[in-house]
Amino acid sequence: MPTIWISRPPHRAEKLAAALKEHHLQPLLYAAMYIRELADESALASYLANIDDYTASVFVSREAVTRVAQRLSAATIATTAPTFPALAIGSETAAALPPCYQLLQPAPTPISDSRYLLQAEALQGTGGNIAILGGSDEANTPPAAWLCEALVARGHRITAVPCYCRHAAAANATLAAQGQAGEIDGAVAYSGDSLRFMLQMTAPHNDWLRALPLFVIHANIATTATALGFSQVVPVEQNTIAAEIARYFVSLK
Repeated sequence: MPTIWISRPPHRAEKLAAALKEHHLQPLLYAAMYIRELADESALASYLANIDDYTASVFVSREAVTRVAQRLSAATIATTAPTFPALAIGSETAAALPPCYQLLQPAPTPISDSRYLLQAEALQGTGGNIAILGGSDEANTPPAAWLCEALVARGHRITAVPCYCRHAAAANATLAAQGQAGEIDGAVAYSGDSLRFMLQMTAPHNDWLRALPLFVIHANIATTATALGFSQVVPVEQNTIAAEIARYFVSLK
């Protein structure tokens, strides 16, 4: 039974772990990063106070949706009819949007990422006032920096809205030993940051990790993985990850 490392935070890994078991795969749960509260929520508070002013809100992750939905619910806004234009990176993120958001997406595509979202009509032209909502890191890097830069280049006004802080997991000697012993058969990464954190927590001897089949849900992550030296990058659709991983290993027999 192939063993698959899920690098997501624990509260986001359970659903995939259950699906992998249903497909006769063994999940290995080691979070490469953890989610922390923001030290400064002023940008998020400002976004919520001025939500009517934005021509579109772009949600980078489901976690960002969850954090915003909690605050909107407390203000009894989340139960209103679709009012606020929104776009989302990933089908899981889009599905989690509260009903007060009107989802504006281009035609469906198997791999949904920020470059795909640039096709959306709401992001064309110039002069838009667009909020980008996601996580920041310990260096205060804004959410989806590449998307922010692309939209600024188009002439839009961009407000980066951190909703949570991503924190790298500590080095894990047990995980590294399992990998070096050949006890891990594949890994799943949900972001470019998680890739870097995965390498950090298994350093310095992590060539085994770069050689594993790496299953990714966004084209941007695939590009980052290749740049970081991963040799077997396999794009998968977020809604069918477990089934696609199972098919991959069946194809090797």
